[in-house]
Amino acid sequence: MDQYKKNENSVIDKSDLDTILKVNNKAIEIQSEISEQYETIVEDSEDIKKEIKTIGERVSEMKTEIKEINKSQFKILVLLSAGVLNLIVQILAFIKK
Repeated sequence: MDQYKKNENSVIDKSDLDTILKVNNKAIEIQSEISEQYETIVEDSEDIKKEIKTIGERVSEMKTEIKEINKSQFKILVLLSAGVLNLIVQILAFIKK
């Protein structure tokens, strides 16, 4: 008889099975949602990596352009300085006459 009571206590009834099924279904839904969100995160991170690479390339191009602009500005400054010096020399020569 004690054996029968043990078996009787370990029996799962239909409502317990329904509850277990509902919990399992909800767990599957949650896992599916997590998987979808993870895929979205992975896709977004790949897009971000591409954008970072593009931005890095643009920054490199801008650095090159800035160097060229600085060289041009230096050349213009040298030419202006030479022109101003030449003008001063001509003015001094004119004054001495």
